[in-house]
Amino acid sequence: MMIQFKSTVPGKAGAYAICVEKGLKAFAAAAVLGKALDSDTAKALKKVADFTVDAGDVANLTLAGKDGRIDLFFYGAGKSFDADSIKDMAKKLYAALAAAKVQDAVIVLPEKLDAGGFYVQLSMAAYSFDKYKTKPAAKKIKKITLAGGKGKVDADACKAMADAVANSRAYVDEPANALTPQKFAQSLAKLKDLGVKVNVMDRQQLEKEGLNLIIAVGRGSANPPCLVIMQYQGALANAGYAALAGKGVCFDSGGINIKDAPEEMFQDMTGAAIVAGAIEYLARVKARVNVVATVALVENMPGCDALKPGDIIKSYKGKTVEIANTDAEGRLILADAMAYVQDKFAPKAMVDVATLTGLAVMMFKERRAALFPSSDKLAAQLEKAGEKTGELLWSLPMDDYYGDLMKSSRADISNYTSTGGGGRGSPISAAKFLEAFVDTRKTQWAHIDLANTTFIDRMSTGWGVRLLTTWILDNFANGKPR
Repeated sequence: MMIQFKSTVPGKAGAYAICVEKGLKAFAAAAVLGKALDSDTAKALKKVADFTVDAGDVANLTLAGKDGRIDLFFYGAGKSFDADSIKDMAKKLYAALAAAKVQDAVIVLPEKLDAGGFYVQLSMAAYSFDKYKTKPAAKKIKKITLAGGKGKVDADACKAMADAVANSRAYVDEPANALTPQKFAQSLAKLKDLGVKVNVMDRQQLEKEGLNLIIAVGRGSANPPCLVIMQYQGALANAGYAALAGKGVCFDSGGINIKDAPEEMFQDMTGAAIVAGAIEYLARVKARVNVVATVALVENMPGCDALKPGDIIKSYKGKTVEIANTDAEGRLILADAMAYVQDKFAPKAMVDVATLTGLAVMMFKERRAALFPSSDKLAAQLEKAGEKTGELLWSLPMDDYYGDLMKSSRADISNYTSTGGGGRGSPISAAKFLEAFVDTRKTQWAHIDLANTTFIDRMSTGWGVRLLTTWILDNFANGKPR
């Protein structure tokens, strides 16, 4: 589907969609169409002058004009045009247009609505993953034109974001047999075409560098683990880096501590997909920032050489880890990946994203992701980015008490505690485990547990790409942290 911007409302479209703001009737709202409607259609519209639509609903009128039938769609707006409202409007209008089998539509945006944000949400509403269906659904809408809205719109940047989010979602929706660690790494290597430096470290290199936690998690699989480092440099070299890290468990059976129902665990690499989408966008728009992004890619399987409960592994940082539960594997690969990036790149700030604990789902449903920041400053930056994009966060405590729950009598630290209830593990203790592998005196750091926001109704959402890129652009543009 093609989406384009126009400064004025074009005529002769198959359908028009109009936002009816609070207090207006549909007839009055339709005045924004101006001369786009022929005289016969305008007269027909006058006959239904009392037609109204409730807030959050979409209503449809079909009118006869000189040029044939014209469909008008009216969306009832609420009190504001915040990120949630834009998402709702885009989703419902797209669904209504698609259901009516419209192929060419014009959506007239209110002056107070962020046109760029609407573009991205509309493209997200149109996303589908049907590449493996022998009879994919026909694409109903060929073109949508957006007219009006607030602010100067950079159409290229809008498309770059829409594409980055869609690519991130497609990674998550791929089945595990099609997206092994090696195949994922090969796909990420294509970012070189955008000017991103990509280094794929295979098992031999992981062994040489002492990235033993990543190796240990991937030992049970026939598909060996790897670590991918992606560098985008859009500012001066001495400006320093912002860092992103993503959990990339391409399939998570739970290992020896096998899961009861792992059928959706092909999506446990969502963090890696989000990080890939973020750096893709920054490279496409040639952002004046320096970013290093890392993803550790593994499969957690119960093979003959698999990691076992009770094993003790020496991490890249030098700390020893007792494996209390092989299903707490995401924190292991992130610990090595983040320690390595901090050691090699000395980033000013680092954020990791991961589908880490089931309790995050129980706490926040799909509304917010759990944020664990090392400083109030970084928390405020990320929460502000969340408010802007509608990808909301909620800060949780990082008391030492929760880290003490990870103590081991045989090693420096244990990878699991079941004190979170329900056998799901504590997301706070998981964050404290990760904190043990980052020197927060040198690098501001935050962990985002997005297990509840990124895979809903068996489809990826792309949640996090806009959050991370907004945080980086707001705070590291031109290479100068604010």
